[in-house]
Amino acid sequence: MAGSDLDGDEFAVTWDNRLFLNSWNCCTSLEDGKYRSTLGRMMTATKNNTFDLESANHPPMDFDTQPKADHVHTILDEHLVEHFVNFAKADTLGRISMMWLDYAAINESAACSQCLELANLHSIAVDYPKSGVPAVIPRELVMPSAAPRPHWREKKGESYHCKSTIGKLYDEIVERSTKHEEMKKYSAVAGRRFSKQGQLLCFKDKKIGTNENIFKTDVVEKLELFKEPFDEVENSEASECILFAIKQRELYEDELILLMNKYRVHSEGELLTGCISKYHRLNKRRRFDLAEEIRIQCKQLRDTFREEFLTKVVNHVLPQSVIHNNGMDHCLDCAHSAASSNRSKLVIKIDSVSHEEVFLMRNFAQKLAAAYYLVTYNLQMRKFGYEDQDVVSEGGVVSIYLKSLSQGTDGIFKDSKEKDKSHSLYSFPHLVFDVIAVGLRDRVED
Repeated sequence: MAGSDLDGDEFAVTWDNRLFLNSWNCCTSLEDGKYRSTLGRMMTATKNNTFDLESANHPPMDFDTQPKADHVHTILDEHLVEHFVNFAKADTLGRISMMWLDYAAINESAACSQCLELANLHSIAVDYPKSGVPAVIPRELVMPSAAPRPHWREKKGESYHCKSTIGKLYDEIVERSTKHEEMKKYSAVAGRRFSKQGQLLCFKDKKIGTNENIFKTDVVEKLELFKEPFDEVENSEASECILFAIKQRELYEDELILLMNKYRVHSEGELLTGCISKYHRLNKRRRFDLAEEIRIQCKQLRDTFREEFLTKVVNHVLPQSVIHNNGMDHCLDCAHSAASSNRSKLVIKIDSVSHEEVFLMRNFAQKLAAAYYLVTYNLQMRKFGYEDQDVVSEGGVVSIYLKSLSQGTDGIFKDSKEKDKSHSLYSFPHLVFDVIAVGLRDRVED
């Protein structure tokens, strides 16, 4: 609980001997939860006996609260201006934190004299808004800009390989990302990209275009959205799925844009993950609460459109009498299980719907999911709206898809100007990613 003022802070406590460091405070780990203090005393760590280890802790830092600023009876504009100007000059909190990490890495310990002094300065800097006492960094603690830094800092200039916990975590992340060389062949969804170190970055580089083609015809073919021959009679169900998908995509993206405007977030990836790279100046003070609020809003959005997807599956496959007798909620659960479960678990999960109806729901859900994928990632299909005459006309959907195939591999536009008009929101098919994954797995197993 170090660093807490216990004014409502929440903690997660995990008791696991594997989490204890080999050298912990004034003790050295031996085996079976036993520790030896610097004075040679043997101690054992158990759930019922923590007093010995607690008594071996380093003494806590003795930080005297800094005196408060002089009391002023009437606060004038001059006082406010002076306070904020001084705060801007004395805002050294971030610098102190990074210096602490640098010294801890160099000395391989947070108990070095530099870290202890910086910890005291950190407390002073935190209290500055209340005390008015700035944290002045001594000149002898300032590291030269050319001095080597730990490799995980990714700073320009000379660096060294740091074996600390942060360094090991950094190395493992880089190692895992570089193993997936195959991923680099595909465009990353939601504007992400790979760095020079092979890491998949969260946020798009402004210099990289967002309209790269990521549509693969084999996904649509394996999920059997279309039937040969390619005509409207044989593919009436495909047309129904695509028209529904276009309408849902438009509604979903309208809601998504409303959220982006509401929270002043300009990246789809940032909005959906809640990992905001840059907050609007009005939201900086409540950025943590705002990130959680955004996650809740996005989850509600996904749940709403996921339910629309399952409702379409239920209404298409099941008779109204079955829906009335069992209730829509139960039928939606059945459709969810039919669409996203492994085939071996279907019969176990669904007992009030016939075996034939289960697989009909499964097949139609996969076709509908393929339509979601098609109308979002196919550069020819996604430029059309639900009310466009080319789409609603007889044979329109099939002819548009065939035209996209004839214009190049996977429907890539040859006309770059036409391509630039298409939007760059890619998350709509993620609503049914599990249905697509299960459908593709079924074809592999067959």
